[in-house]
Amino acid sequence: MKKNLILLLTGLSFAGLVACNSTPEKGTSEADANVTAPDATVDSFPPSGTLIGDSIFVSGKYVLFFGTDEQIKDPAEQAAITQFKETAASVIDSINNQGNLKATYCVVNHIVVNNRGNSRMVISRTYFKEKTGIIMMDGSQPPEIRKGVLTPTEYHAALAKYFMTNVNS
Repeated sequence: MKKNLILLLTGLSFAGLVACNSTPEKGTSEADANVTAPDATVDSFPPSGTLIGDSIFVSGKYVLFFGTDEQIKDPAEQAAITQFKETAASVIDSINNQGNLKATYCVVNHIVVNNRGNSRMVISRTYFKEKTGIIMMDGSQPPEIRKGVLTPTEYHAALAKYFMTNVNS
């Protein structure tokens, strides 16, 4: 009895191995030929300048002035932020009027940059000591961040140097 049981189990194991090692017929059936692979979902990058929550998405040539909307207790610091907003507004207008760059002002904490080759980088302002500044990007080189308040002339000089063109003319 024990011998028969061992023979039966061995036979079943052998039959299982043979069934697993059998290869399917080569070629495809008509049903297989009509099946196409599903399209991969593409995580599309929002249009440049899109605000979503506490983030702004930027790509290509872009100039981003960042600031704060919170009220500062120190009057001198609050005056500097107000001056920055006024200066940023005039520089942004001159950049946008020229037409070859986009510029905007924002108060978000996270800047998501889409560089050449779809590499993405997140700049988090959470730990910036300065509450104001500018980020310049062109999509092919790393973004340049200038923190603090500059004069309009200094902003235009920084933009000209980064983009290798005179953005003030």
